[in-house]
Order: sequence, then structure tokens, then C-alpha cells
Amino acid sequence: MEKRVTLSIVLTLLAIVVLGAYINFEPDRQVAAAQRQRQEAVERGAPLFASLCSGCHGQRGEGKVGPMVAGGAYLQRRGIQAGDPNGMRLAEIEMRKTIARGVPKTVMPAWAVEEGGSLNQEQILEIAYLMLYGEEKDWHKVETLAAGGVQQPFVATGGASDPVSQGRQIYEAKGCNACHGPKGEGGVGPALPGFSEAQITTQVRTPKGTMPAFPPDRLSNDEIKALAAFIESLPKK
Repeated sequence: MEKRVTLSIVLTLLAIVVLGAYINFEPDRQVAAAQRQRQEAVERGAPLFASLCSGCHGQRGEGKVGPMVAGGAYLQRRGIQAGDPNGMRLAEIEMRKTIARGVPKTVMPAWAVEEGGSLNQEQILEIAYLMLYGEEKDWHKVETLAAGGVQQPFVATGGASDPVSQGRQIYEAKGCNACHGPKGEGGVGPALPGFSEAQITTQVRTPKGTMPAFPPDRLSNDEIKALAAFIESLPKK
């Protein structure tokens, strides 16, 4: 009996020690897990930024048509300290909203699917994290991707085999709908019905205005043909 009581006391004390250790280390574990998840989001945001954002914001986020977004530039413009948790939460909310909804009366389009764009909320978060937390190595990756170093060819999904269906997927995958509207009706960019393949090719390769160029390593000739087939299928108003 006495041995059982002693064993119970020992086990209770051991449980208290283990629980105390868990309580002490849990905050550090949570912080480490959050940092790991954030870095994974930054890495996923790099190819999205390279494909959709680098034309206006630069291949290293240095600014071009749009403002500089790398190196904490957004935080500096907003007067937010990188170590301020409340400020960083506010910056994340504002940046996600800007990416999702765009900026009226500017060339910044709305990218959220709900707003007629091509990005879901997780993808928007990943781009926002890249701009808020991206380091030199992350922006170097963006530059490499934007330059076409690891450009992946477009592969039609969902059984799409005809040029019009493939062109529709390319139109959405390359972010054309963000500026020209989900059905080519126009928005930041002009309406597209009535454009010929030759006109589309010229504008894609050597664009006028604020539209970024799409060289062959970002949009192949075959992809342009499919894209043109989709645009030529759009009803004229």
C-alpha cells in the first residue's frame, strides 16, 4: 500500500514537471512553427510574384510601373516598424486588401477571384508575405523565375484540348483577366473582343502603355495562338 502511494506521488510529481516543461517551451515552439509556416508561404509567393507582379513592380520588387515593394519598402512608406507585431498585422491586412481589390484609378488591378481576378486568398497571402518578409535570397529567386530560368510550360487541365479552352486557361493563369476582365470586357486594360492574333502577338511581345512584356520564356508562340483563339471567340459588343 505504502509503495503504491509513493509511486502515485512520484508519478504526480513527474507529470507536474513534464507539464511545466511543456508550458515553458510551448510559446517557443509556436513561434518557431509560425516562422516556418511564414517562410513556406514566402517561398510559394515567389513564383506567383515573378509571373504576375514583376512586370509592374520589377523582377526584384525594386519598382517599375508600380512602386518598390521589396526590402521593407511598404513598411517604410507606412511608417511601420518591422518588429512591431500590431503594425505588421495591420500591414498584412492592408496589403492583402490591396492585392485582392486593386487600387482604383491606377494600373493596379484586382487579383482576387471574388473580384474577377485569378488568385485565391491563400495565394494573395503568399504574395503579401513575400513583400513583407521576403529576404535577399527570396528576391533573388523571384528574379531568376521572372527571367525565365525555371519557366514551366503551360499544361492544359481538365481535359481541355481545343485551342479556345486552352486559351481560356492561359488567359486566367497568366493573369490577363485581372486587367482585361474575366470575359475580356476591359478594366484597367482595354476590352479585347475584335483583336486579331497579329495584334495580340504585337501587344504581348512589345506592349504599349503600362502592360508588361511577355517574352517567349514567359508566353510561348503556341500559347499566344491559343490565347488569340480564345479572344477571337469572345462576342463583340
